[in-house]
Amino acid sequence: MPKEFGNLFQNRPEKSINMLMKTQPVQALKDHWFILVLALIGTAVFFMNRGHGIEMGIFEQHIVPYASFLSNGGQPGILSYPMWGYPLLLSIFGQFGLLVVQWVASVYTYVILDRVVFEKYRSNRLAVCIVLIGSIPWFAHASVKSPSGLAVSLVWFAIALLIHGMRQQSVNRNIVVSGVLFGIALNFRSEFLALLGLLAVVIPLSSSVTISEERLIVVYSRLRQMVAFCGVALILLLPWVVVRSLNGQHFTLTSSNLGLVGVVSLGQLPDNPWGLIHNDSVASKILGNVRDLDERGNDNTPKAAVSEGAVPAFNPVSYEGDRLLRDYALSAIKSHPTAFLRKIVHNGRNIFLGGLYVGEVERWFSQLDRERFDVSKEKLKDLLGIMPNITEIERYKALGIWDQSVGSSLLFLMIAILLIALGDLVIAAGTIGSLWTIGNRAMNVESILMITMLIFVFGMAALLQYEPRHINTALPALLGMFLVGWSKCGRFGNQVQ
Repeated sequence: MPKEFGNLFQNRPEKSINMLMKTQPVQALKDHWFILVLALIGTAVFFMNRGHGIEMGIFEQHIVPYASFLSNGGQPGILSYPMWGYPLLLSIFGQFGLLVVQWVASVYTYVILDRVVFEKYRSNRLAVCIVLIGSIPWFAHASVKSPSGLAVSLVWFAIALLIHGMRQQSVNRNIVVSGVLFGIALNFRSEFLALLGLLAVVIPLSSSVTISEERLIVVYSRLRQMVAFCGVALILLLPWVVVRSLNGQHFTLTSSNLGLVGVVSLGQLPDNPWGLIHNDSVASKILGNVRDLDERGNDNTPKAAVSEGAVPAFNPVSYEGDRLLRDYALSAIKSHPTAFLRKIVHNGRNIFLGGLYVGEVERWFSQLDRERFDVSKEKLKDLLGIMPNITEIERYKALGIWDQSVGSSLLFLMIAILLIALGDLVIAAGTIGSLWTIGNRAMNVESILMITMLIFVFGMAALLQYEPRHINTALPALLGMFLVGWSKCGRFGNQVQ
């Protein structure tokens, strides 16, 4: 690490967020130029992806009605899915205003990450290009009308401040503000509770690796920081718990779609023994005959198939439906544990083959070209075994489009391969950088937090549901660990001491 950068955090009074933003650049590239280019990239990506189709079903069917209830009152409906943070902002700002909020949050967070993680490499032009080009999937994910993008920006902002605050051993205001930001993120996506628990365990246990003081003193210091960080984050969930309680709904700290995700994710294993497919409709079919669930008793073979068109006794994302689906998923795993392990391996493989979400450029094509591009993409996914969309494939076969010659869509196939390959390159480079850092014991607070994020994202994708956009959550860690590893190998000169 260069002395200028190291001195930013060591043996100096604590710096606030504003001081962090005003830090003088230690590299040749001017900050204002970097921020301007970054903002332009973000604006371009948000504009190009404004017609995205991903997550729009959830937005229209769940988020918009939730926002309407929060602004106009009336019948509350299901208040446990999604979490209330995104609908609340939608009720305040409207759709366009909320996209502006998402754009500001994504740009500002990336700038903060640059100050804490990337800036020390900016004397190297290749590193600058990597950081700027790497922002494209970051902004693509942030531009989707979904709680995920905003939650990820908040979580990474929190991690950046946590890195900054943990350069000292006291419970300082950066630790507290980091907890506030993380707690706000939990009001958007509850799966980050698992990351909170992982950080609470990993940081104290790994502290002796990063600091050469007496172990018990250091562990105690990190424990105090984690208690403050986690405590503040959990307190920020209380308003949501209170609102739900006032509307007569069950107590829970998480959204009520874990059961649905658990069941649907089992369908990601090809030719699975449960007869499930990767489609949300499976959950409704299962709940269409709750009697089978109730009368299963000691039968270890879940009844996966329920008649088409069955009316669910419970909404799959209701509190009751969630509990039944969780029971179903656990029973399915117990009945075929080997198949579940194969599913984990299959999803783990797809993490490194499926690339990243880079937006939906095909939305700018003509209808015919859009279909050709989608057919090419589905054929490629089917060939590689990376979550082909069975419903779309059947539709294209019915329309007679699926069997068109490869030559008629060769250009679109090449585009699809290029986009996936670039994402795979980022994922592989970040993973190799992480393994190199661990293997060479080149760990510090920064690398430990980023590797913990990688473990969380990869673990969730393997154990539960994998989709390329889920891996975008780990993008700053992938870029950061790649730069760390490459710099240590001397590719960026003597950037890190």
